[in-house]
Amino acid sequence: MLASVVTAALLAGGSIGFAGPTSAQNSPTWRMPDVRGMILQRAVKDVAEVAAPAELNFVFQDTKGPREVINLTNWTVCATSPSRNGRINPKTKQVIFAVKRAADATCR
Repeated sequence: MLASVVTAALLAGGSIGFAGPTSAQNSPTWRMPDVRGMILQRAVKDVAEVAAPAELNFVFQDTKGPREVINLTNWTVCATSPSRNGRINPKTKQVIFAVKRAADATCR
């Protein structure tokens, strides 16, 4: 599935990063909060706060196929990688959200 920056034209998914002030952290330990069932915009905010001030790379994957993720308030989180309470890798700083449109009945 394709992933691109949210500010660019989104195809099958997207990625977004949040930057904050720099920090002198050597080996941060970031734990993934449970954001399943949340509106994607809120989930991204909650996960970004866990790693603040570091920048994370968010990847969005539609569970129903190649639909564009543009407005984060129109999507609901089905699953994440890492999963709840999992360690967010400080080297890759990547978090994957499996999402569905808020109007979809199920994640599958």
